[in-house]
Amino acid sequence: MDFRVAWEKFRGTVFFRLFYLFLVALLSAFLLTLGAVCIVLLLIPVVMLLIPYWFGERSTRNHAVNGLLTIPLTALLFALLLTPALMDQRQEPQSVDCPAAFSSSPRGCLSATGPQLQLREGRVAPLTASPGTNFNFTVNLTSSEAQASSYSVQVMVVDFEDLRFESRVYPMARDARGNGNFSDGESYYVQTPLPAVYHFGFNFQVVNITQQVIGQTPGNGGPLNASYWTVFGYSLYQGLIGMFVLGLGFFLILLLYWWTRKAKEIRGSQLDRGRKRDEGGGEFTCTNCGGDVSEADTKCPNCGAEFGPGPEVREPAEAKP
Repeated sequence: MDFRVAWEKFRGTVFFRLFYLFLVALLSAFLLTLGAVCIVLLLIPVVMLLIPYWFGERSTRNHAVNGLLTIPLTALLFALLLTPALMDQRQEPQSVDCPAAFSSSPRGCLSATGPQLQLREGRVAPLTASPGTNFNFTVNLTSSEAQASSYSVQVMVVDFEDLRFESRVYPMARDARGNGNFSDGESYYVQTPLPAVYHFGFNFQVVNITQQVIGQTPGNGGPLNASYWTVFGYSLYQGLIGMFVLGLGFFLILLLYWWTRKAKEIRGSQLDRGRKRDEGGGEFTCTNCGGDVSEADTKCPNCGAEFGPGPEVREPAEAKP
């Protein structure tokens, strides 16, 4: 069978519409996982309109129905994409290097006049565990500063629950097996259970005697202490909230699309009416108010005068010179 013939037959079935809706939802879900807010806010509503339009959809009503179907489908695909990524996440050792003097403040360092220090090998073990597990956070602090022994090292754990972010700070203890020489590096640790939430992030901080953070690692996702279906439910919830907001943008674009088409139709109708009047046929003039009346009208749309038996209240429009 010729491919073009098969394609045209397929276009006439409901499966074709399901096909392009799945394509729209899959692309939107992928964009949603990127987390780039500015790109997502612009691209997803546009994608939701342009792909069906490209496949030949012109009805504003059908576009609206497509949008309503795409929102939950995108949220579902988003959860299916995000959940395995969260469950299989890997951690990179966290570090930050703050030299004693530098022209610009490196990320994670207080300022160009801050103390010299390095945080190395910031980790948590295990990365994935069941609720109630003691997670062991470790990091190594190196510094040539004389006051290094007065620094405090802590880990800040941020949990992502519902749409809230909650920070918890856990002071770390210095490993007693160290020799006390910070030039060689001293290890710090803390063991603590974490509440059962959907997702965590953590970073390590060095605090001076005035309780001011003077060095901080960039951060890492994890640890994770929730089941697959718990994380899936949370991801689905996030997807629905995000797509609801993006859906508002889509329907705003759809409203502009509808208004543009409507305005074009009105202009076309006015041009056609003017052309008919110029030709002296097809349109009538109401003798009561002088308004334009079509052949199909039973009463004047302007003044309400009815057309029926008896004296006529409309007459053929004269051709304009």
